[in-house]
Amino acid sequence: MSISSIVKQFDALTRDQILALRPGSWGDLDLLDALKHFETEKKDRDRAMAVAELILRSPQVSDVDYIMLYLDLIGYYRWKRDFPAALRWAHALIAFGEQHEDDLNRSSHVRELAETYLQAGDLDTGLALFTHLARANPGDIWNYNSLGCFALPWAGLPRLALEVLDYALALVAKNDPERLKKQLTDQRRKIEEKLSSTPDRTGDVSPDVLAEFRAALLPPALPRRERSTRHEYAAPYLPPITRLLDAGPAGDATLEAEILAQGKVLIPELIRLAFDEQLPADGAPAHAVRLLRQLRDAQAAELGELSAWLDRANGDWRNELLTRRYAKIGGFTTSELEAIVADAQSDTFTRISALEGLAERVERLPALRERVVAFMRAMLTRPEADTAGEETIVGYLIGDALDLDARELYPEIERAFMEDRVDTSIISPLNVQHHWGQLPAPEPKRRRDGMYLRLRCTACDRVRQHFVQNVLLDLNTLEQQEKGQPVDYCPYIMDHEIVCPKCGAVDRYDMTPGAHTAMLVLANKMDDLVALFAGKKSAADLSPNPRVHPFRSSVFKQPMHPLAGLEEYRRRIAANPKDAKLYMRMGTLLRALYRHSAALEAHRHAYALDPNDAEIALVRGLCEHDFGDHAAAKEMYERVLTLELKGKAPWGIVRSDTFAGAAREGLDLLRTNQPSDWALPAYDPATGRKTMATMETQAPAGPSRKRRRRRGR
Repeated sequence: MSISSIVKQFDALTRDQILALRPGSWGDLDLLDALKHFETEKKDRDRAMAVAELILRSPQVSDVDYIMLYLDLIGYYRWKRDFPAALRWAHALIAFGEQHEDDLNRSSHVRELAETYLQAGDLDTGLALFTHLARANPGDIWNYNSLGCFALPWAGLPRLALEVLDYALALVAKNDPERLKKQLTDQRRKIEEKLSSTPDRTGDVSPDVLAEFRAALLPPALPRRERSTRHEYAAPYLPPITRLLDAGPAGDATLEAEILAQGKVLIPELIRLAFDEQLPADGAPAHAVRLLRQLRDAQAAELGELSAWLDRANGDWRNELLTRRYAKIGGFTTSELEAIVADAQSDTFTRISALEGLAERVERLPALRERVVAFMRAMLTRPEADTAGEETIVGYLIGDALDLDARELYPEIERAFMEDRVDTSIISPLNVQHHWGQLPAPEPKRRRDGMYLRLRCTACDRVRQHFVQNVLLDLNTLEQQEKGQPVDYCPYIMDHEIVCPKCGAVDRYDMTPGAHTAMLVLANKMDDLVALFAGKKSAADLSPNPRVHPFRSSVFKQPMHPLAGLEEYRRRIAANPKDAKLYMRMGTLLRALYRHSAALEAHRHAYALDPNDAEIALVRGLCEHDFGDHAAAKEMYERVLTLELKGKAPWGIVRSDTFAGAAREGLDLLRTNQPSDWALPAYDPATGRKTMATMETQAPAGPSRKRRRRRGR
């Protein structure tokens, strides 16, 4: 499904309808486009965040900035004052970070949870979480920045915020690598200015919680200030979690009761412990999972987004369920991954993510290699592998086979390439041969006098690369397409018939995003392409591609797509096969489309049908002059003179606005080795400047048209 159709489909849905959709039915990047549509075009935050939830519940893992989506969603629900939902996603953020980021940004994610509790009015839990953060990493300036500038003022604790800010300013006075002094100073001034008129809820905080908070964050001695690192929370576990490490397989009922009593405050460390791959899965991590289940079942905390993972985290679940490439939280069994990859009805990129998960599973459990390789062989050889929708899957599958060094699959891989059912934009035979150290076949030399465009066949939906030198753009059809009106042909017309190598369909194609990009910049302007992708330039900043020729097509004296015009000529010729003029006019249209060989063939056929028509002879002569046989061109020009002058002295004065005049001019140009008068200037692809006359996009001049042209000179 194209991005535009996804946006159109989602635009018709309400927020509740979006939330009810099945996650994984669309690729995350496509969903992200729908989210941006709601954010920027519709200014509809509610539906945008519904799409964000759909993305975060999808099992696919791609290059999307998921952390930012989690943060946006938490902020959205805090703004809506739906704190249970905000807490649910804050816990999900912590679990995602542990599964996919190790200790990267761990303390930042816990701060997000603590801030949410404070804003929700659960002051004791919020402050206790900050206490744990401070104990794990004393002197972390970001704890003070978060508390003094945001969390405590929001929670109605301005006096405590002043204490925190005073301490933070003393810290940065020693060393301020993050350059926070001005921000902290400005915030302290703002709070102090409003202090007398701001209610203070310090009395609502448990004295024990407050005492522990001050002991951890406001100790008498200032800790040594160093630049905070992104791995600052990679510290030993704190009590009582440390005792859980030695609890043994049977566990410790007293210890577990103590942990459950603290519940909400210890959830981040329990999640961290569950995913800790340095520990045996059947030890402390298993106890952590069990305790998290109990907290969820007792509704002691908002852990709903973790339910699917917690319900399945049994045995060696970290190896048998988890991959970093599939599932944002938790995972899938090997059988489930295989079923997703094999499901041709599922989203392509969700399947690719599952396929990468399978390859990763083999890295974790080498004993699965034989099974996964057998599955790959079945995927490469099953009947469905020869369908358009599977070519991308087959390409990625071959790439994963290379990663697994599955050389035993080479016969099936070679066959897939020979049968032309691999998306070669993903992987090519040369990639395979190079990776496995085989002697590669010589790589076909790429032409530099045109463009390679990836076009989608509208008959069989396959995408193939085609070389073209010139492309016409029918503006009438383009405008129809942009208005959402149905069109029978692509507005971009290639300079030769585009024949699908798989189904044989002729001129039934659509442009792909890659084809549009290829037409934006020329091969020798790759710096423009880099700037385009880097966002330093837009398409409007680039010079027009001299190989692309915008025009408004008119056939049979009415607006008509030129390929539709060709179809109509063929229909009329089928009904009147002896009508030489039809062939001549069709040849003129073909020449306008830069289809010179086909145009020459049509003009020769027209002349064969009626060699006594001076116009037909002239048009053939002009076409032979530029694209065919110069001897034949000379013969045709002389034939025109014979037909027109009818015995008059050939060296007499001939009017230039007659067929004979055009033939005489053609002979002169032919004699001096110049293009015919029918040709228009071509362009140097490097400079865009006119070079020499080779093409024409309109019919040749008849007498009346010649007269108008002469007068205009």
